[in-house]
Amino acid sequence: MIGAFAFITDITELLQIEGSVAKYTSELERSTKELKEFAYIVSYNLQKPLRPKIAISSIAVYPKIGDRTKKLNKICK
Repeated sequence: MIGAFAFITDITELLQIEGSVAKYTSELERSTKELKEFAYIVSYNLQKPLRPKIAISSIAVYPKIGDRTKKLNKICK
């Protein structure tokens, strides 16, 4: 006697879950991109007022870098 077994599985729910996962994944990727852009803009805007102060302080701290470089070049020759 030869027998056969057949299993029928309803995969409708599985397909719906996969569709939901794909939808949430694309929404998450979009949201992540927007957050990265926002963080970049905020970071830039927060640094903007500091730029002149950093430039002034670097001039005050390193006033004679050009002179020192010239001296070092003469010594190394």
